[in-house]
Amino acid sequence: MSIEKIEAYTIKCDRCGKRYEKDDFLPVFSSEIEAKNEIGDQPYRYWEEIDGKHYCSDCHTYDEETDEVEPLPEEYECTNSNPYGKHEYREGCVQHCDDCDYYQPIERGSNATY
Repeated sequence: MSIEKIEAYTIKCDRCGKRYEKDDFLPVFSSEIEAKNEIGDQPYRYWEEIDGKHYCSDCHTYDEETDEVEPLPEEYECTNSNPYGKHEYREGCVQHCDDCDYYQPIERGSNATY
């Protein structure tokens, strides 16, 4: 028996970082096309490719009546870190978060490990 390093592809959600699993194991594919075909061959809409990005069932919605699939909107959090404790509002904060530099998207896919 020998151990050999190979290049393979897996499917990862672009929103939360979750890896595609099939029958409780992580499948690998020899090409991107093979991986995309795996998603396309599903009988239900567990994983979707939307605008070149891949989304698990927790990160997209599917409307059966209109047959439309949409990724869930990005979630944001206050990243303000002041001397009084993390995520406490700054003095003078009026909680207009959309206009605040500390209101940032929650990083999911790059830091998530599964």
